[in-house]
Amino acid sequence: MKKIISTVIVIICVPLFGYGQNSATIRVIETRESSTPLTDIVNRQIEAARLAEKEEYAREEARRAREETKRATNAAAKREELKNTYSDIKVDFLKNNSEKYTSVIITDVRGPGNADALKEIWDLLAISKNVYSSITWADTKANDLNYYKDPPTDIKYGEGTLELYWTIGLVNAYSKLYTLTLKNWMGKVIFEAQYKNLAYAEMLYPIYSDNYSDNYTREEAFQKLSDSKKLLELEVINQSEYDEIVKKLKPFLLK
Repeated sequence: MKKIISTVIVIICVPLFGYGQNSATIRVIETRESSTPLTDIVNRQIEAARLAEKEEYAREEARRAREETKRATNAAAKREELKNTYSDIKVDFLKNNSEKYTSVIITDVRGPGNADALKEIWDLLAISKNVYSSITWADTKANDLNYYKDPPTDIKYGEGTLELYWTIGLVNAYSKLYTLTLKNWMGKVIFEAQYKNLAYAEMLYPIYSDNYSDNYTREEAFQKLSDSKKLLELEVINQSEYDEIVKKLKPFLLK
C-alpha cells in the first residue's frame, strides 16, 4: 500500500496600491513522498545477498579448479623430470678397496637443503663407517649436535680415512645435480662422481658398502641383465653363469 502526501504552498503577492504596482505572482510547490513497505526492502536485500553469495561461490569453485589443474600439471611435470637420471663416475679408486676405509669425515656440504643433506649422508654412512664432521655450522643449522663431531688427530690423518665433499645444484624446480668428491688425508681424489635425481642410498653406496666392486644404477642393472640374457640365448654363457650374474645384479634391480 502506498501513501501519498501532497502539500500545496501558495504564495500570493498582492499588488500594492499606489505607484509601482506589480502583477500578482502565484507559486505552487507540490511534493509527493512515496514509501515501500519494510518487508519489500528486506526481501530485496536478502535476494541481493544471496546472488552475491552465489557469485562468490562460483568464483571460488573456478579458483579451486584452476589450482587443481595447476597441481596436476606440476605433479606430472615433476614425475617426468625425475625420470631423467644419470650417474657419471669420473674417478674411482674405491672399487675393490672400499673395505680399507673405515672412517669418513664430512668436510663440506653446500647448496640448497644442505642441512637435510648432512643428516642423510651421516645416517647412511653410519651404517658401516665411523662418521665425523668438521662442518662448523652443523651444530646450529642442522639443529642437532649429533651431526657435529670433530675427528681426533689419528683419524684425521689416518690412511683409512676419507674426506667427503658434497655439492647440491638446482637444474630447475624439480631436478638436482649432486657432486660427490672423496679425498684421502693427503688430498688425493679417491672418488669423484656427479649424479642427477638419484636417491642418497644409491649415490653413497660406494662408500657405505663394505663389498663395493661393480656398482650399477637400477637402469644399468636392467641393461646388464638384458645383455646377459641375450648371451645366454646365444649360448655364449651357460645357465650357471647367468644365474650368478642375476644374483650379483639383484640388489641393484630392487633399489
